[in-house]
Amino acid sequence: MSLNYALPSHGSTSEYQCSGVPYVSSSHTITSVGGYAEFNMPFVLRHFTIFNSGSGAIRVGFTENGIFSNPDANYFVVQGNSQTPRLEIKCMKVFVRKDEGTTANVVSIVAGLTNVTQDRFFAITGSNGVAGVG
Repeated sequence: MSLNYALPSHGSTSEYQCSGVPYVSSSHTITSVGGYAEFNMPFVLRHFTIFNSGSGAIRVGFTENGIFSNPDANYFVVQGNSQTPRLEIKCMKVFVRKDEGTTANVVSIVAGLTNVTQDRFFAITGSNGVAGVG
């Protein structure tokens, strides 16, 4: 009998049906317009929510190019002192960029992690055929 069980990957449905392992971080403070930060997750996300505690809006995207509109606007905006709804998106990285305002933005994320490791997930880039991310 073989003990070579299949490892979970981005296509493992069961990883996205059960509750995620909790992940919380408030580690990014962005002080200047155009400044950005990256949340690099230890495992693939099942879902996440972004909190923007600054007065100015931030851009949220899944690649660095996406938040810098290169060449298209592949991001969404979270207004100051607000949050996103729970987003059911599987990804490993979330990029945030300060879009406006004079005060610092503390950006926080609350997420549910799967058991899928980074090496079992594909690169989310426009050059890898994933349209709409930058």
